[in-house]
Amino acid sequence: MNGKISSSKSEAKVAILFTWSLLVTFPAIFLLSYYLQNLREFNIGILVFTLLGILACIGAIIATLVMFIIWFYKAYSTLYQKTPDLKYKKRWAVLSWIIPVVNFYLPYLLLKDMYSNITILTNNSAATESLKKLTAVNIWWGLYILGWILDIGYYAVIYPDNSAVFNVVTYILIIPSVWFTVKIIQNYCEFEEKLFID
Repeated sequence: MNGKISSSKSEAKVAILFTWSLLVTFPAIFLLSYYLQNLREFNIGILVFTLLGILACIGAIIATLVMFIIWFYKAYSTLYQKTPDLKYKKRWAVLSWIIPVVNFYLPYLLLKDMYSNITILTNNSAATESLKKLTAVNIWWGLYILGWILDIGYYAVIYPDNSAVFNVVTYILIIPSVWFTVKIIQNYCEFEEKLFID
């Protein structure tokens, strides 16, 4: 084992904070985009302010994704140091999210593997029960896939038009996605903490 093993709790706190921020970021980007498209008269100040707002929102979304992947990698790496039974190498905790097509199934399999092994290592009945159901993980993953399908549909059918209905549907899906993401991070970290109790 290399170096001291630590939990992913600090990364989890940052990832959760960024994830909650999506509830504000997405409506802001929709409103700013709508305002920019319907700008009647040219005003450089308003244009710059609106564009900076959109860029800030996009930056926040990217930062959220990066922070989630950092937490995911840290959690997987910690577990990897504790058990040789993981099915995938540590690098897949990052690569699984960014390789097209692979990102439709491998992150889900990695998370299931993480839950399975944390259950064995902690001999935790709550983790065992959670693993049997995996309800939160399954719903979360279903929302993730549905989001991808909607995104592809948007760029194939609607883009470059801005559809208010699409934006509302997207936001309605983001609310439970954010909630389930936070729940999964918190639940996993609770199980992970048991690895560090002497």
